[in-house]
Amino acid sequence: MIYVPVLRSIESKVYNCSRLLGLPDLVRAAVPEIPKVVEIDMDINRGEGYLKKQVLQFSRSLNVDLDSLWESGHKAKKLYDKYLSDLQEYQLTYQEGIDTLYRQEGKASRKGHSAEVTIGLIGHPYVVNDDYFNHNLIQRIRKQGARIITPEMLSEKSRQKGIQDITGQSYWTSEAEVIGAAGSYFSEGLDGIIGVTAFSCGPDSLMMSMVKHQANVVRKTPFLCLTVDEHSSETGLVTRLEAFLEMIYRQKRKNRV
Repeated sequence: MIYVPVLRSIESKVYNCSRLLGLPDLVRAAVPEIPKVVEIDMDINRGEGYLKKQVLQFSRSLNVDLDSLWESGHKAKKLYDKYLSDLQEYQLTYQEGIDTLYRQEGKASRKGHSAEVTIGLIGHPYVVNDDYFNHNLIQRIRKQGARIITPEMLSEKSRQKGIQDITGQSYWTSEAEVIGAAGSYFSEGLDGIIGVTAFSCGPDSLMMSMVKHQANVVRKTPFLCLTVDEHSSETGLVTRLEAFLEMIYRQKRKNRV
């Protein structure tokens, strides 16, 4: 038995990407020999009663009583909130947060690290934090001496304000990772922003275009958009990244003269 939820909407009138709406059917079609797939349709727009019916159906599929299921859910939510809090407090990426989640002492905080240049990354976690997919982007930027800020290091409040500053309201669940984070970076006056997007992602193409307009026309902030897929060349990405960072370093040094 495999649990594959349908995350239709977790905010009022804000919807998830189609890649998550059809995930259970996609899994069944792609893996014919897969065991039984148990799904739950999470759609906050249908009301609390609908969600409770889905949870009840899920508990019956697992042969677990409803109270135990709710208790497990609350424990998971508490741990998840602690995880998100660590990301913001210690300025960690998702993977760094996972590595330190169960360590009570000696957490390696990146907060307060001084650097000549600070770069903000925008994009979905599965693109920004996948070292194989993006050719070790975060490590490459840090090796150039720059400080990195990622969307998960920002508070929900600052990301929501970033959305209001640029679009006024949310349309996609993933907007906080792109529009919201970019708006926050603009407010903080970061030295540059790098957007990482997966090829053929519809919402991304629109959101990145809006950020690019803000960066070039309104905010005058250096912006680089990197589109990656299974054919992306590591050499091409590194060349563009190095040229972008060199431009920012030169401008910073020129302003000091």
